[in-house]
Amino acid sequence: MGIGSGQRIHVKVSQYLDGAVFNGFAAVSVAGTTRSASGEDTTSIGTVGGWVAEESIWDVNAGFDASQVTITSQQNGSLIDKLVVEVDSLATTPVTLTIRTLAGGGLELSWPSSAGNYNVDWASDLTAPINWQPLGGTAQVSGDRYVINTDAGAAARFFRLRK
Repeated sequence: MGIGSGQRIHVKVSQYLDGAVFNGFAAVSVAGTTRSASGEDTTSIGTVGGWVAEESIWDVNAGFDASQVTITSQQNGSLIDKLVVEVDSLATTPVTLTIRTLAGGGLELSWPSSAGNYNVDWASDLTAPINWQPLGGTAQVSGDRYVINTDAGAAARFFRLRK
């Protein structure tokens, strides 16, 4: 299971640069993300070289999971002292689940695709403890929305989105 949309990955790589053999940063990449910021912090540079920490921040794209950080060495190799990977959540707005009655008695449940994919759960009542059950099926992208259809059923049902 990867890190999903709405989350941010901080990657900090401390590596040695001497201007000769080790003369370039190792490249950092995280599939399914967009780099939103980066910077360097030189901890000590002497006549022989020094340690430089490069920090990059990656936002996980909607609808993607990020499960791997890749570090690719320069042609002459890279001397890495420390790698730190941290994950936090971005401030997000609540996602609205829209329910529409279909001809023939079915229901269409949908939410904005920009919010990423969710699992849909249902319950027959909201009395504690609530017995949420997975709806089943797979949501499909239709235009700018994730959509999943289900039978309306004879009894009342309540739905929720779950990451």
